[in-house]
Amino acid sequence: MPDSPAPRRRDQAIDLMRATCILWIVGFWHLLGYAPSIDGYKNDLTYRLTVVVLGLFVFISGHLIGRARITNAAEVWRFYRRRMVRIYPPYLAALLLFDLCGLLKPGQFAGAALLTASFSLEPPLTLWYISMIVVFYLLAPLLLLLVHSLSQTPWRWTSNRLVVCAGIIGLNVLLGKLLDGVDPRLFLYFPSFIAGLVLSPSLVEPRVSGRNIALTALATVAATLFSFHHQARIDESLNAIPLAVFGPLLTFLVCERWGRHLRLPPLILAISTASFFMYLFHRPIFLLFTSRGFPSSASPQLAVLLLLALPVIVAVSWTGQALYDAAVKRLQRPATAPG
Repeated sequence: MPDSPAPRRRDQAIDLMRATCILWIVGFWHLLGYAPSIDGYKNDLTYRLTVVVLGLFVFISGHLIGRARITNAAEVWRFYRRRMVRIYPPYLAALLLFDLCGLLKPGQFAGAALLTASFSLEPPLTLWYISMIVVFYLLAPLLLLLVHSLSQTPWRWTSNRLVVCAGIIGLNVLLGKLLDGVDPRLFLYFPSFIAGLVLSPSLVEPRVSGRNIALTALATVAATLFSFHHQARIDESLNAIPLAVFGPLLTFLVCERWGRHLRLPPLILAISTASFFMYLFHRPIFLLFTSRGFPSSASPQLAVLLLLALPVIVAVSWTGQALYDAAVKRLQRPATAPG
């Protein structure tokens, strides 16, 4: 979510996926939670779609990182610095706002601020995603070095990556079953990140073939059926790992095959740009619209949330992201030498 396509060549397939995903999370999954008169929207289908949506966010982050190349310590340091500058200050601002709004439980602030919340069973509401993705970013340079080493081996390049990807996912599942006291979503979505990063060069045109899409579609159907063997919450179950990998992979391949060169409307591009800030700040804005004078029946509640709160979230988030990006560029600009 925090990553953006390279500015020199904007991949609008990624913009489309990111905008659609954030609208699902903010404009449906969380929005309806603020409409007490609406119930039943969380069911077997929507839980699984949410797993795919969050998996796709993670998958896209892995894919964008996989396009980078890290070969030495200086590049590792630059990688960490860029990610933390982009993520941490807005995240900390959102965390403070969550605390002021009463959205954090006692004792959650410190662990969340230190980005260790994923190593507990009670990470903060919504912001757990940031604590999780930072863990993945910490591991990313090691994974990139591994990917670079694969290109030096005599094996087939693609087969190499598939074997490594499967091996890391297998180790992830084993750790997820052995370790207690850790947010299970850390192990649920790490395979999505691995798949996006390790397979990154194979996931863009002209490498995306109809045959690969068909095989991935069959795997997604099998993963969906497999997920129904678990009766508890599927969004926190390791049984959802195949769905969290193949669902995003299928979506990504389809969008890259047929949507890469789309000319998206400015609103969709704006939502994609604002997606990180939308994720961070939508709950306090929803609270602002529902704290006083909120209607008591379903239709007016939905109208307020969809027609008032959601546009405000998009506008505030886009503005906040633009101002933050401008401030970062200004601070990172080299000082002009005195005349």
